[in-house]
Amino acid sequence: MRSMNNLLLVGAASLSLASTAAAETSAKTVGTPADTGVGDERIICKKHLETGSLVKRVKQCFTKAEWDLIAEREQVGFKKTMDALNTRSISN
Repeated sequence: MRSMNNLLLVGAASLSLASTAAAETSAKTVGTPADTGVGDERIICKKHLETGSLVKRVKQCFTKAEWDLIAEREQVGFKKTMDALNTRSISN
């Protein structure tokens, strides 16, 4: 049981890193130079692989502030998942 939890832990970590790396490489800032220069109002579009597909990509566009909020929520969710997995493996 412990080895399965460790495998899930490694899988979750690698999936998170892979999706983050893919998002980072495909990020583009759109708009005029005046729009993109200052503050959190610039729009950034990222392409992500659609879940269950190896080739289909989904484009999402948000402001920098919204992307920062999304990243923060992902970090919190990832930490909760890791803490839950660690708690289970310690108690077993």
